[in-house]
Amino acid sequence: MRLVASRRADAFEELYRRHSVAVAAIASRTVADRGCADEATQSAFLSLWRRAAQLELRSSSLRPWLIIVARNAAIDAARRMHAVERLDAPRSAAGETRLPEDIVMQREAERDVHAALATLDDAQREALQLAFFGGLSQSEIAQVTGAPLGTVKGRIRLAMRHLRAILAPQTGDAT
Repeated sequence: MRLVASRRADAFEELYRRHSVAVAAIASRTVADRGCADEATQSAFLSLWRRAAQLELRSSSLRPWLIIVARNAAIDAARRMHAVERLDAPRSAAGETRLPEDIVMQREAERDVHAALATLDDAQREALQLAFFGGLSQSEIAQVTGAPLGTVKGRIRLAMRHLRAILAPQTGDAT
């Protein structure tokens, strides 16, 4: 990373060689359009090149960072491509019109979840993000992070227990 930050193309090429296949695989799982997936992968590596001097990534956290950036870029590209239906009233997945109070409650719940995620330690949050937002299996997370599979499973279990404890009083769920 230090060499990439100093604009060494050979170092960047080596990072690309090491991580591009995994990053492209996640982008392809996120969006069906191959062009969008390729664009998202390029966007992640371009972001790495541009921001290398500001990033303080360990070698073990570089691939998860690239995957998250690529996944977000793929989602954004898919939204731009498929933003053809603009209706006045928001609709649910089933197609019925949603009430404004339902929308507000959903946004509050999302805010609560993001706040709860922020309370996790970095390793637990990274494992959850890769599992739930990145769509990776626990085995894939172990490969990406370099952590043993048992450690990944433990991190996810502990993180979920922690999130349940924080969010249960807000949802009225006793479990």
